Amino acid sequence: MESLEKRFHFSKYYLSHIFKQLTGFTIIEYVQHRRIIEAQRMLRYTNKDIIEIGYDCGFNNIQHFYRVFSKITGTTPLHYRKMG
Repeated sequence: MESLEKRFHFSKYYLSHIFKQLTGFTIIEYVQHRRIIEAQRMLRYTNKDIIEIGYDCGFNNIQHFYRVFSKITGTTPLHYRKMG
């Protein structure tokens, strides 16, 4: 975010506002959605442990991974994998 501030000479608050207007997501929501899309791909096409997938997708706390995954997809990572 700081590099964008310096490059475009806008505050992070203004950049965040513009980003939300253009995408419908806050920057954090967008990053979380991208991480969950990658987690879904990994759950579908790899045999990695769910905990490892969470860490590989940038979640430092497995409970947080489960919470965000469930909020976005409506199901748990384990159930998603079983649905295949």
